[in-house]
Amino acid sequence: MVAGASELLRKVLSFPPLLWIGQRSYGLYLWHWPLAVIAHYLYGPDRSPLINLLVLALTLAVAELSYRFVETPVRRYGFRGCARMVWQWLRTDRMKLVPLSITVAVIGACFASTAMAVHSAPQMTSAQTAVENGKKAAQERLQAKKEARASASASAAADPQQSQDPSAAPSPRAFRGFAAEG
Repeated sequence: MVAGASELLRKVLSFPPLLWIGQRSYGLYLWHWPLAVIAHYLYGPDRSPLINLLVLALTLAVAELSYRFVETPVRRYGFRGCARMVWQWLRTDRMKLVPLSITVAVIGACFASTAMAVHSAPQMTSAQTAVENGKKAAQERLQAKKEARASASASAAADPQQSQDPSAAPSPRAFRGFAAEG
């Protein structure tokens, strides 16, 4: 019975789409988050499910490219072998403009992403907003205390007899019942 279960598990795990995902799982892990964050900043948290599917498809495509052109060559030739191959490829005559074009593309991407970040950035961070709200609440409480003091002193000045009337204060006898009950 155990042999039959292990054979079934082997067949399920040998299913080609699962093998493909398993081989590229590290690339999927690395690429999904940056692409999801970019989609979040471009389209907001309430983006359509179609955008989420597009992010998933783009994640799968980028993971495939990194598997083919980064992971597999490094696994096959090692880091030094890959670096040597890239250096030789860049030194050929037809590739003289590649370093310059790569540099221009990277600088352009940096400027574009910075412009996008500046454009989509809020006026204040959430921490700054919380501090400002706290300051406003503290100022409002302070103002309310000042107004309460001013109205109390104004009412005391308007009716000086009420503040000195002994019948206005509760008598000590009123509190005796509380002490006896406790």
